[in-house]
Amino acid sequence: MHVDFDGDQLAAQRVIVAIPPTLAGRLRYEPALPGSRDGAGVWTQYGAALAEPCGRIHWAGAETSDVWNGYMDGAVRSGHRAAAEVLAQLGRAARPLDYVDEDWVADEWAQGGYAAHMAPGVMTAYGDIIREPFGRIHWAGTETATESMGYFEGALQSGVRAAHEVIRAGG
Repeated sequence: MHVDFDGDQLAAQRVIVAIPPTLAGRLRYEPALPGSRDGAGVWTQYGAALAEPCGRIHWAGAETSDVWNGYMDGAVRSGHRAAAEVLAQLGRAARPLDYVDEDWVADEWAQGGYAAHMAPGVMTAYGDIIREPFGRIHWAGTETATESMGYFEGALQSGVRAAHEVIRAGG
């Protein structure tokens, strides 16, 4: 098996594709993916998450960490607000050494969010298919998780599952 990227090529016995189904469908496969596998990506989409004045703020590390990570779900506008607005929302807890934000909507490989949302009936129709290996290609990513789908824990669980599949298949 060969994987082509940016003008280079790598040879591998097996590959784990760990991007969401909707983005995995943008890759070119030879032979082509079966229609049932490709269909899952068609019905999977992202919301819009902008790291700006936040609806929810989460720790990005241990409780003792000084790193904050914030998300605003369902954003309908694009662009960034000034760092001062985000820091004002954090109040006295904010003593920044640095500030970084990301407009996930503008990122062609993120398309707006940190997890995909599936239309009604998609998991029933495609839930097992998005996890089934296709030849020497295995699938990981939070959308393929059997637990905690849509969360970081789901991404980890799916990666472990895909790695075990590769090991069981003999590399």
